[in-house]
This record gives sequence, structure tokens and C-alpha cells, in this order.
Amino acid sequence: MSFESIRDALEGATEHDVDQLWRSYVRQRETEDVQPFLDELLAHEMIDQALHQRLSPPKPLELAPTPPDARKIASTMALDFENLGEDDVQGPTPTERLRQERANLRRTTGGGVAHAPKQGDAPPQDVTQSDASSDTDDAGYHDRYEMLGSVGEGGMARVHLARDATLRRKVAYKAMFQHALSDRQNINTFIIEAEITAQLEHPNIVSIYTLENDTSYTMLFVKGETFEEYLEECKRQLEQGEVDEEHSLESRLDMFIKICEAMEYAHSRGVIHRDLKPENVMVGAFGELFVMDWGIAKVFTDEVGDPVTLSQSRLDEGELIIGTPGYYSPEQAEGKNKELDAKSDQYTLGLILFEIVSLNPAVTGKTLMKLVMRHQDAEKDPLVHITGQRIAPELVAIIEKATSAERDDRYESAGDLADDVRRFLRGEEVQARPDTLTQKVLRWMGRHREATLVVFLTLFMVSLGLVLGTIFYAQFKMIENEAKRQQEATLLTHVAKQASLVDGQFLKYEGLLSVISTAAQDRVERGIVSRDPLLLAEDFEDDRSDGIQESEHYGQRIDLNRTTSAFAPKSAPDAETDARQMALMAPIFKRSLLRSHSESAAAKNKSTR
Repeated sequence: MSFESIRDALEGATEHDVDQLWRSYVRQRETEDVQPFLDELLAHEMIDQALHQRLSPPKPLELAPTPPDARKIASTMALDFENLGEDDVQGPTPTERLRQERANLRRTTGGGVAHAPKQGDAPPQDVTQSDASSDTDDAGYHDRYEMLGSVGEGGMARVHLARDATLRRKVAYKAMFQHALSDRQNINTFIIEAEITAQLEHPNIVSIYTLENDTSYTMLFVKGETFEEYLEECKRQLEQGEVDEEHSLESRLDMFIKICEAMEYAHSRGVIHRDLKPENVMVGAFGELFVMDWGIAKVFTDEVGDPVTLSQSRLDEGELIIGTPGYYSPEQAEGKNKELDAKSDQYTLGLILFEIVSLNPAVTGKTLMKLVMRHQDAEKDPLVHITGQRIAPELVAIIEKATSAERDDRYESAGDLADDVRRFLRGEEVQARPDTLTQKVLRWMGRHREATLVVFLTLFMVSLGLVLGTIFYAQFKMIENEAKRQQEATLLTHVAKQASLVDGQFLKYEGLLSVISTAAQDRVERGIVSRDPLLLAEDFEDDRSDGIQESEHYGQRIDLNRTTSAFAPKSAPDAETDARQMALMAPIFKRSLLRSHSESAAAKNKSTR
């Protein structure tokens, strides 16, 4: 049967692009087998059961091919991975090669240490011959569960989508391959996986329903995508420049916190996963998140409350390197299986956080040996965002602390790692990178925006008041100073004017005195005397003149009718000659007196003589 023969029937039964689905299937599975393609369409409910049965009549389940022996890294170390390809690859980049290896190693829900069957091994005594005809020895396999198709497979088991006829629900039915039943340790490993997963009752850990028998069990069927596929979609949206809220950095970090919470719970029960990677985390259609594939999980200590207990025990793993390339801790890459603890898982969580933040793998290598050696040395690729965006220094510090080479330098627990990421999302100080004083203030302002706004407005108003007050005071002082300067200028002008007047008066008086002095000198030199009668001091005492009266200015009596009088007593005859000479000065004295008062008065007197 070919794809072309069923293409028309599929196009009429589904709204999806059948050609695109087929090309994607061929590219990922590297096969053109139509039957598994129909199984996957049914598993994802793209076609109904009736069409599936019509296009592919029921037939016995096919067994997966026996995986090859695990590749040997060194004489004392071996890797438990399948189909890794050649170590030296020419062409693909280290990132592309790592993704190819992950695709080859993908185990949707199951897995474990891939122990290849040994040639010549006989089936164990407790496995019946009927096991050879089916992938499981469950006697009620076909009675209770209706197989709807395969949804994934690992090294020693396949996961089917099945319908529980009793409870009428869909479940994931995991059954071991027939070839894996040849080694009893494989069965023990399978049982240990079921027992560990069943005891880890956490919202972010897949739930086990029933252990049907030693080779099969049922669990929650998660309809969604792997976390790796989710990150690929984030990468695609970033490259297109259209990132929705579900694929933003905040959403990715919220999912990472859920992973950490699941691991914190598992570690509290004494269980380490040892194979954490985006492929082993499922994201449900409604945002649910589940840590899957506990196939190589290990109970690392029983010194915790209510530890996980097992009915089986693992063989001594020696220095076998267990896990997935790209997600080893240094101690895991060195094969120190007995020393692994919760901090080993924490290191892997740090690598996953690296990939969540940058959307680039944390550790790449051209060869498998180079990749392992880089893990052993705790080396990582540069933490650079796929689009070149700036990565917050707090996230860089968190990743560096979680992936420290020394276990003592890592976080105390996965819960502490989750708490630091929460603090980053809340805009708080992170443990991995303590804040400076300035950053503390800025963070406080960010957390208390209303209080910061009130303080800012208060400071602004106070500052504004101070500024305005200063401006007004400066303006007032400037006006006051200007008024003072104006007053001073007016005063100086007035003083200068008065000084000029005084100076003018002094000059005027000096001129008048000069005239009087010159006239007096002339009269004395010429010897001219007045013939007018003289008034002596005794005359003023006897009121002999009608013009005599008291003068407050001179403090004695004066004669207003004469400008010159003789005040000498009669007993001084020599004074008469001088007095008569001075009497000739009367007109000059009078004119000088009037001029000293005003020029107009002097002119008026001159005109009336």
C-alpha cells in the first residue's frame, strides 16, 4: 500500500494538509511505511477509528528492530545510546548534529538504560512462550484495552495510545519489546521505572495508572507536544518577529519553574532523574507540564522522609555513562554513578535553563567524544541569544551558579533554583547576583510604585517650591537692589546738584567779596572820605534815627536806612576817618548784598535808583 492510494481518502476525512503531514513524517521517520503514518494520525485524532481500520486492516503488532550494541567511548566507559551515527561528521554544524542525535534518541514517554540483548541468551524462566508472539505478556491486553496506534518508542518498550474499555478513557499503554524480554535485568529496570514513577505523585510528574504485569503498564496520556518542540516553536516565532504570550520568555521560565518543582519533589523522595532534557518533558494542550521518562531514574539516598522504595534493584552500573549527550553533569559524564545526587540533576536543569533563555543548546561538539569531554570539564557554549538580544545579567548569573563545575557552588536544591527564577520574574534581587545599593533602591522603587510616585511627587513639589521660592526671592532682592541703586543714583544726583549750587554760591560770594575788597582798597588808596553824617554807637542807644531797630540776626540794633554806620564810640577820633572812608562803600555793599540774594533783586534795585 502506498501513500498515493490513500491520499484522496485522507483528504476527505481531515482538514489538515495531508501532503505536508506525509512529508514531515517521511523526513522525521526516514521511512515511507504508510501503516505507522496512519497510526500516528489516529493517535493524534486526525482520523477516526473507522477510517483507520478501513485503510489498514488489523494485523499483528510489528516488533521494533533490535537496537545495536551501545557504542564504546573508551575501554572502561560506554554510552547507552542508540543510532548515534559516526563520530566524525562533515557538513552539519555542531548544533544541527546535536539535534539530529536527539531526534534519533527521542523517547516520548518511556526508556531506560538500553541494554542490548546478548547473543545466545535464553529467555528467563518466568517468561512464557506466549511472549514471543506479542510485545506484551498481558493476558487481558486485547480484552480491556483497544490499541489505537503507536505514539512513541524507546530502547526496550513501545508506547501505544489505547482506549480503556472499562473506564472509557484513553491511556498511554507502555509495553516492552519481545527482544528486551531476553534479559531479566531489562524487566527489572522496567518494573523499577513503573514503581518510581507511580510513587512520585506530583502535578508535574506523569501519573501511572496500573502495572498490568512485569512487562507493561498504563499511564496518563498527554495530548500535546514535547518541550523541545515547544522551544522550536519559540525559536520560529522569534525569527519571524511575532512572539505570542504563550511562547514569551516569561512563559518559558514559568514552565521551567514547574520542572524544578517536580524535581524538588522527586529529590525529596530520594530520586534523581538522570535523563532530564526537553524531549522528556511534555507540554499539554492546556498548559499542563509533565516530567516524563523515569526509565533510568535512581534512588540515590534513603535518608529522607517517606523515601521511594523498590521491589527490584539495579545492577552495578560501574562507569557506564548514563543519560543523553548535551545534558550531562560533569560527574555524570565521568561515569561516577555512585556519586550522583540531586545536584547532578540541578546541573542538567541549568543546561535546560540555558536553552530556554537563549534558544540555543548549552553544549555542542563535533564528535561524541568531544561532547563528553566538554561535559566532563563543565564547558558550555557562549550564552548568546539566538537573535542577538541582550540576556539579563541576573539570568546569566543563575545559569552560571546552577552549572558550576563544583557541586558545592551550585544551589542547595532545585527548589532554590526555582526560587531564584521566581525572584527574577518578580523583579527582585536574585541569590546568584546580589544587588548593589543603587540596584536595591531601583528594585524597591519598582516594587512600590505608588509609594515611589508619592515620594517623587512630594520631592518634586518641595523642589519646585524651593526653586520658585528661590526665584521669587532673587527677583525680590533684585528689585530691592535696583530700587536702592535708583535711590542712591537720585541722591548722588541731588548731592551733585547741591554741591554744584553751593560751589556756585561760593564762587559768587567770592566774586562779590572780591568786588568789595577791590573797591575798599581803591577808596583807602585814594584817601576819599564821605561827608555824610555818621552814626556812632551812642546814637544807636538813644534812638536818634528813625530806622534803628533790633536785629535777631546780628544780636544788636541796626539802621535799616543806612548800609554803613559807625559803631565806634566818640572817644575814638581816629576811627572817624576810617568810618568816613568806609561810608563811601555803602552803594557797593548794598549792591553786593542784593546780588548775594539774587541777580534779579540787584537788577531791580539798579533800575529804581
